[in-house]
Amino acid sequence: MPRLRVALFAVMASCLTLAPRAEARFVSKNLLKNPGFEQALQDHPWMPAGWDTSISGLPTVFFGRDTLLAFRGSYSVSLANLSVLFPMGNNWNQALLVDSTSVGNKMWGKDLVFSVWTRSIGIDGRAYILLQAYRDTISKMALIWGVDRDAAQRRLKINRVDDPLLDLGWKRQFFSESETEWVRREVRVYCPPSVNVIFVRLGIQGTGQVMFDEASLTVEDPQPAKAPQQGENLLRDPGFEEGGGAWEFSVPAYRGMRVDVDSTVAHSGRRSVRCQSGEGEVVVARSGAAQVICNRALQGKRVRFTAWCKTDSLQGTAYPKIYCHTMRGMRQVPAGQQFSATTDWTKATSLGTPTRSGRGALGTRRFRAGSTGTIARSKWSGRRRFRTRPSRPPASLALSRARRPFGAGRVSDRPLRRNAHWPAVSRRLGAAQRDSRASRCGAGACSRRQCGCGGRSSRSRDPGRALGREGCSTRR
Repeated sequence: MPRLRVALFAVMASCLTLAPRAEARFVSKNLLKNPGFEQALQDHPWMPAGWDTSISGLPTVFFGRDTLLAFRGSYSVSLANLSVLFPMGNNWNQALLVDSTSVGNKMWGKDLVFSVWTRSIGIDGRAYILLQAYRDTISKMALIWGVDRDAAQRRLKINRVDDPLLDLGWKRQFFSESETEWVRREVRVYCPPSVNVIFVRLGIQGTGQVMFDEASLTVEDPQPAKAPQQGENLLRDPGFEEGGGAWEFSVPAYRGMRVDVDSTVAHSGRRSVRCQSGEGEVVVARSGAAQVICNRALQGKRVRFTAWCKTDSLQGTAYPKIYCHTMRGMRQVPAGQQFSATTDWTKATSLGTPTRSGRGALGTRRFRAGSTGTIARSKWSGRRRFRTRPSRPPASLALSRARRPFGAGRVSDRPLRRNAHWPAVSRRLGAAQRDSRASRCGAGACSRRQCGCGGRSSRSRDPGRALGREGCSTRR
């Protein structure tokens, strides 16, 4: 009998040894403060603890915390808007500092998952949830010092044109159903290294009321990045036939500015997106539609963005454009063909340059493809394509290999630092490079680190940095 027991025990042990072990899935705790809105802010009639609201200064926006309808517990928060005369992205929000007090560096290389339960009441427009992962020194120090962002920027002595903000992760989910019961919404963003601030937002673009309850932000193991195939259209809803819910609409806060899906004019299908200013008002501001593609598998790829554009009495310019956000900074692709006045449907293409990262799998690629421009009347954008192409050296690089004088081309390859050894360096550069610097300065494309003029040129300010912070990168 003892031998039989020993044999049975040996068989069971061997079965347990040969059985495949399921890998443990990492899921952190909920990182949000007061996720169920149950705790009230001390000495405040309705504000929940740990949360903040956007500031619009309009009497048509109402934030509230009450017991009228709650998914779980006793309280939920609501947001109501009664007018779209001034387009605003009003929202509840919470900021989290990525440091050792939470998960810290364990967030890097992981997926951030933000979820919340929502209930729509008479929505005319779009409500949304938004998750943002920033490398933002000013917001980080504002959270540490307990002041607002403008005060932290003044204390750090950073000018607005030198703002180091860089958004490395961005995911927004829109929902436009007029009436719904409690529905769970979820967005997921890959958190690359160097992220130091995370924002979660619950908002509305339009009129109506939306309620939120039981929010959650967790850190999970990253999902594998999907490598796109050559020629694959990466845009969702490229023809706006599904209502444009996959697109970001960037609308400046001017009276009468609108960006809507229009069914009266279309290049193909039944719908297009229309950008227009108010009646009888000439407002020169950047506006448009864009789509964010967060995919670290896009590194080393060439991309091509194609759109059909139509303008009507446009006092300004319209153009397609690609922005690429990496851990090394934001890179703009020069705009392609530009349109103004009144033009019929015309195909416009913007070709992205190769993007590589020396960090391998740790690199991240956040592409923003959209049609923006200065709008004074109206413009339409029809079906769009955002395709990948095999990577190859650009034409300018091939020419420089064939024939390049001494020092030519090195100004753009590596920024020059002005230090104690600058006179000796400038003597060794040679006349060819000095001529190159002079030509760049005369074209208004120089900066303090790339030209010997020290930024004294009246046209030396880089307009690309200011452009990158407008458009769809609004932090509303």
